Amino acid sequence: LLDDIDFPWGTERKTAWNNKYQELVEFKKNHGHLRAEYRSSLYVWQEVQRRKRSGTGGCIPHTDEQIRLLDDIDFQWDMLDQWNDKYQELVEFKKKHGHFNAERNSSL
Repeated sequence: LLDDIDFPWGTERKTAWNNKYQELVEFKKNHGHLRAEYRSSLYVWQEVQRRKRSGTGGCIPHTDEQIRLLDDIDFQWDMLDQWNDKYQELVEFKKKHGHFNAERNSSL
């Protein structure tokens, strides 16, 4: 019956997701990575995306399209992977410079 009257199934939710996704794309374009400031709205949104993918927290699952879009921008689904990546960067920094004193604005 609702289809008969062109009920907008999830239109607002889809629009909100697309808007936040575009914000994430812009963030990556401007910063070269997806590590938003801790507890910022973009950081929280990324955490929700991880929960949705893992099926935890009672979140509505992603569509295949949403997963593809996030994969296309190298979204890190597993934060342990991100930690390991940063650890390897730190190891390389130490080898190159002989210390751990990275500049404040570095990616480390």
